[in-house]
Order: sequence, then C-alpha cells, then structure tokens
Amino acid sequence: MLPIFCVLCLFSASCVREEPRGHVPEDELPFGQVLEPKPGQPLGRALVIRGWALSEYGIQKVAIYEDRAFLADAKLGLTSPEAEKAQPGFPGVAHAGWRFEADPRIFSTGPHELTVQARSKTGAVRELASWNIIIGRPYGKMDSPRDGQQIAQPFSIRGWAISEQGLDQVAILIDGKFFATPRLGLERPDVQKAFPKARDGLTSGWRFDATPAMFTPGGHEIVARARSTDGVEHVLGTARITILR
Repeated sequence: MLPIFCVLCLFSASCVREEPRGHVPEDELPFGQVLEPKPGQPLGRALVIRGWALSEYGIQKVAIYEDRAFLADAKLGLTSPEAEKAQPGFPGVAHAGWRFEADPRIFSTGPHELTVQARSKTGAVRELASWNIIIGRPYGKMDSPRDGQQIAQPFSIRGWAISEQGLDQVAILIDGKFFATPRLGLERPDVQKAFPKARDGLTSGWRFDATPAMFTPGGHEIVARARSTDGVEHVLGTARITILR
C-alpha cells in the first residue's frame, strides 16, 4: 500500500473497522446504498466506490476499509439521483451522494475485502456493504499436482484463475520451458462462492491431463502461469514432482 494511505490511517480516529455501538434506535442509524462497483464489474485504471447515505441527524462521514483496516474517507455532499428516487423529500437527500476514487495499484495483488461504513453526526455507525474484490495481476491457484508428489499414473495439472481485466491464457511450464495450455472455462462453484463478485468466477477452472510418458523419469518442476487480456502475467503455483517409471 502506498505511504499516503499509511498517513491517512495514522490520523484517522479509527484505523480498524468500527464496531457498531450496543443497541441504537433504528431511526438514529444511518442508511444508504453502495452503487459502484457493481457485481462482476471489471476494475479499470481507477477504482471508483460511490453511493449515498442518509440519517435523520445528518451524515458525519462515510469510511472505506480494506481488509478491516481504515483506507480513506469518501467525499461527501454530492448529488445522487438514486438517493432522491429512493428517499424523495428526506432531509439532506439533495446532497446524499458520496464517492471515493483510487488507483488499484494502492492495493497489493490478490483478494481484498472492502467495507463501507456510514457514521451519523450522533456517532451511530452502520455498515452499508462489504464485498470481496481481486486487484491487480491475474489471481488463482494450481491445485494439483502437490509439491513433492511422486507420480507413476496419469495425473491432472489443474487449478483456477481469474482476472478483473479478463483472462487470456494459462500456460504450463516444465523445467522452465513451455509445455502446454490447459483447457479453460471449467466450472468452479467454490471459487464463485469465495469471490461472488469476481469476473468469470464460476468458469475459472482450468485443467490439463498428463501421463508419465510425457516426461523423462526423475524430478521436474511444474509452473502454472496466467496472463490477463492486458498482458499482465502472474504465477499461480509451482510444484516439484518426481516421475516414476
């Protein structure tokens, strides 16, 4: 994460996601909606998080957290046609919008949990949304073979990969040299469940069926590498195996 966001955290009143107070009357709690990013929306050059928030007592701030740590306060006081449509005539609805923009490069590569919390001027806090995103290079895993596995029978080189920019290719390398491209688009309900808003999560599986005859006997290093449609590559996994014949 870039230094500027470390400074923001140091000067924030709460560097860790706020826990709501004990019982708070419902009419005191802020409420609202996160409008962007939408489910499955690819993340481009700028990460935009926006929505609206209202409270009978006014909104003090809308805070955004990354992996339960404070990231930034959203800009408040913006117009929001969505809020006016949802809550016509509510006090402050004309300026209920909020927005935060950031370069995705402020995040480390991989999965992150983003949370948006609204805080009223009475100190009441409500979580507006929490969701998982994948940032940066393609992300995934080589599930098999296992590192250190001894193999004497046909086996599969398989795993999963996703990219918010779209997945272009998964390449399998043996001992540093290109070996094969596996079949893509296999269903992975477990990945979709873990990252419900990730692009193509359900069809993120890949697989190549191999036999010991494709290798010389002895030790080999298998590397799976994914490439996104914008040309960025990321190693999904490495396994050192021994072929027995």
